[in-house]
Amino acid sequence: MRVRFRAVVFVSLMLAAGVAHAADKSEELRARLKAAAELSAIDGASMGPWHWKLDVSLADADGAKPSAGTLEMWFSGSNMLMRYSLPSEQMTVLRVGDKLYRTPGDVKRLPMVTFLQLQLMHPIPDQVFAPKATEAMTKEKNGTLDLDSITASLVKLTNEDGTAAADASLAFLLESGTPRLVMTYEAGSYRIIRQSLGGFQGHEVPTDLALYNGNVQVGGARTTALDVLAPDAQVFAVAPEMIPFAEPLEASSDDVLRMALSRTPPEFPLDAKKRHTGGTLVFDVLIGRDGHVRSLQPTGIADPALWKAGRDAIGTWIHRPFAINGIPFEVKTKLTVTFPVAN
Repeated sequence: MRVRFRAVVFVSLMLAAGVAHAADKSEELRARLKAAAELSAIDGASMGPWHWKLDVSLADADGAKPSAGTLEMWFSGSNMLMRYSLPSEQMTVLRVGDKLYRTPGDVKRLPMVTFLQLQLMHPIPDQVFAPKATEAMTKEKNGTLDLDSITASLVKLTNEDGTAAADASLAFLLESGTPRLVMTYEAGSYRIIRQSLGGFQGHEVPTDLALYNGNVQVGGARTTALDVLAPDAQVFAVAPEMIPFAEPLEASSDDVLRMALSRTPPEFPLDAKKRHTGGTLVFDVLIGRDGHVRSLQPTGIADPALWKAGRDAIGTWIHRPFAINGIPFEVKTKLTVTFPVAN
């Protein structure tokens, strides 16, 4: 691997806003964002076989309970092997064609590892190129580094009249005038900073990656080895102890929040406001392989108007698919909405 770009250091947490380009630049911006997606993704059909090893650190959403370990991946076309080792969990996940296998054991950390894997291998979600997505650009500056911030707005058409029921924006910061991806602002409070980049097989990979939730660092990955993988069928052989991967994958609300592309807040029903009725509602939610909510059921007891408002909001939320070794999975989780009561 040849290192081509280093030391992208971000001191400030919010970048100064610039002047938006005209709307007729949208197609040009989309083409540039696609170029950035192609440059930063190393899981495409054009990639030769590779092996990637990283030192990683993962923490809870508030930065608590940090743990350090390793992540190792082998890739060849439709086959992929991922092995991670953390103090609390070790697992090997193997993809052979469209089949997925894993070693037995706890999968509590797998959703977080999956999020990290996506940021390493495929950082720009395919959803930003949906027909109804739109792009806009602002100029940013951080120290001596000039950046172009391309914002992609997503919508989900769920209303009977075809109007948008939800929208959200993701910002991708590129080095000015190039397709080089430097940082991503997710729809929630997550930021992914590609602190140094390296060239590999005509693509660019993060050799030092940092994950932030607000101001708190919740993860990171630093490359220790990246090289071309010599053909070896034994690398992708299904070991006797491996079991088929079963759906749905259970994930915490924090795990799902990391994958959020759109989370429009619910509208507080006027009659509930007048009655000073509020509270936190919890839903059992199934997220489909495409990242859209497939089903949701309320748990507990609450005001019917609040249940409807919460259900209508969550039903529009869009998430990045939980793709493990490139295969998307359904996810089962609990999601909450809160209606604060004013005195």
